[in-house]
Amino acid sequence: MLGINWFAMVALSVSGLLFVGLAYLRKKSVDFSLLILIGLVLGIGVGIVFRGNVEYVTPIGTIYIRIITSIVAPLIIFSILSSITSLDSVKKIKTIGLRAAFWLLLNTLIAIILALGAGLLFGIGKNAEIVFDNVDPSSLQNKIIPFTQVVIDFFPSNIVKDIQNNSIIPIIIYSVALAIAYVVISHHNEAKVLPFKKFVEAFKEIVYQAVDFIVELTPYAVIALVATAVSKATDSKSFFQPMLILLAVTYLICIIQTYVVSGILVFSFAKLNPFQFFKKITGAQATAFTSQSSVGTLPVTINNLTKKVGVSDEIASFVTPLGTTIGMPGCAGIWPVLLSIFAIH
Repeated sequence: MLGINWFAMVALSVSGLLFVGLAYLRKKSVDFSLLILIGLVLGIGVGIVFRGNVEYVTPIGTIYIRIITSIVAPLIIFSILSSITSLDSVKKIKTIGLRAAFWLLLNTLIAIILALGAGLLFGIGKNAEIVFDNVDPSSLQNKIIPFTQVVIDFFPSNIVKDIQNNSIIPIIIYSVALAIAYVVISHHNEAKVLPFKKFVEAFKEIVYQAVDFIVELTPYAVIALVATAVSKATDSKSFFQPMLILLAVTYLICIIQTYVVSGILVFSFAKLNPFQFFKKITGAQATAFTSQSSVGTLPVTINNLTKKVGVSDEIASFVTPLGTTIGMPGCAGIWPVLLSIFAIH
């Protein structure tokens, strides 16, 4: 009993009361996106008030991330299998795949250009005097992976291990290969592989229902995740000014890329109202921001796209996993470019 942090217990109790309040609002049919925004605000409050004392609240968010991450592999596999077997044409698969890759890579390219311009404009890293004399760089040697090995790792060698590690690209390739094999066989003898398609569709429905259950927990998890992040951030007293500028510019470019660039693309080419679009995917954005995991957010993203935005299961299930790999303007564009400019200066 002496080892209990009673202030942290109060934080947990307060969070529990906030969960009850969210459940009440949910019962009153308050808009789900609004509930997530309320969760964000409440999480910030808990993190500030109980700064450094949220260790009993943190596991709630961690458990949520583990649960949602655990369903990523089956979701990708059966979503892709279902989408491609429904397309019933290898030509359609190529068309959708190439279009998806084009838009995802274009989005990342725009992010790189924005980050490069902003980094040079704001002089990221200038006058920074951060010394790493006591840092042992030998531990980083094992982090260096040859480019050829990166390419090799794209392809599955042990699908069970790939599923265990949530290795997205090998899982995608494996699923696409199975689906194309089905399409080829079905053109000659559909009855022979019809049981496989029925199994895939049935399992997909079960997985989607499980995802629905998990998504319902998002507002509560957001409180715990945000409280943990804010508690750690506000407890830190040793930021360097150049680092603060780096973070500020990073967030600025991310906001521009997410809402301005993507908004223009959505309006110009998808013919959608960007304000309505972003409102409908608030759940996915909040989960991504608080969990910092593209893979972990995947189930929420597919759920929002299919049930709120109106994207077909076939398209969302096939394209969204690609977005977690080649469609990462933040991780693959903005952040590495700004870090490079910071290091050079």
